[in-house]
Amino acid sequence: MALKEFTFNIGENTQSVMLPEEHIVGVMEGKHVPAVDVKQATIDCMRHPIGSAPLQEKVQKGDKVCLVVADVTRTWNHSNQFLIYIIDELNLAGIPDDDICIVFAQGSHRAQTPEEDVRVCGEEVIRRIKTYQHDCMDPTLVDCGTTKLGTPLKLNKHVVDADKVIIVDGITTHLFAGYGGGRKLILPGVSGFETIQRNHCHALADEFGHGINPKTKTMHIRHADMSESFTAQVFKTIADPFVGKLSLIKVISGVLTPATALFNANADKPEKAAGLFMIRGKKQTPVSMLCAGDIGALSKLQYTSTGDSLCEIGKVVQYDGIDFPAPQMSLAVYAKK
Repeated sequence: MALKEFTFNIGENTQSVMLPEEHIVGVMEGKHVPAVDVKQATIDCMRHPIGSAPLQEKVQKGDKVCLVVADVTRTWNHSNQFLIYIIDELNLAGIPDDDICIVFAQGSHRAQTPEEDVRVCGEEVIRRIKTYQHDCMDPTLVDCGTTKLGTPLKLNKHVVDADKVIIVDGITTHLFAGYGGGRKLILPGVSGFETIQRNHCHALADEFGHGINPKTKTMHIRHADMSESFTAQVFKTIADPFVGKLSLIKVISGVLTPATALFNANADKPEKAAGLFMIRGKKQTPVSMLCAGDIGALSKLQYTSTGDSLCEIGKVVQYDGIDFPAPQMSLAVYAKK
């Protein structure tokens, strides 16, 4: 069987794969586009935008301007190459550096490191402009009411307090939202945890078994519908010196709250969790709910072990156990006499 090699760019590296030629129907390649002058292209976009007045006419001296910038998981947009020119344009409009701030649109992601801040913004921007890491658990989030779909809306205080907000990201297709970037940098980008979870629930199909987005025409046997009963699987168990036994879970369907009547399908016994957490490194943050797709933790489960399935009482679902690789080497360590 003849094989053909394909090489793909992944980050700063490449990955090659070999595929049987008889299985290859065709090869789609991107259209070559000549490189542009990034500075000039950015200036042209700000001074001659489509369907909008130029940036310098949208702001005025005295405005506090917040730049909402996609986090380090979106560095494909190369914001570190053009963000500086947006700031310079604001300066020309009478907005000094001290009246500009950057909020990283992390959604529910972790905070960035200083090195990652530079990767996203560039060294000069970090040197000149004050920056803030968005924290979806921040108690200072501003309550902005509810959306038309009833989602409670809490947003980052720095964004709400700004006179003008500029979103900095690239636009690309997105399975859940239609398009990524744009409005997604506000919700989920700078929104509270509950706002993010409730909003993500709306991305699911209305009818059981019809997947996440009916427009994708993708069918799923058991999709993560929020109205479905809660199920999860324990993938790791750890002993914490402060909260005791912690069972790390992946929520497969439904919503878990402190009021959920838990049942261990493997042990055939009801369970009671002392606490419900999101794990960020070594920090456990108490939360009011976990939704399908979330990774979370439950404390002090009495009968639960790694690999067990958790569900609701009266709605028993048991998943296949986790197959751990067999150890290839054993080693005993003895204290020196």
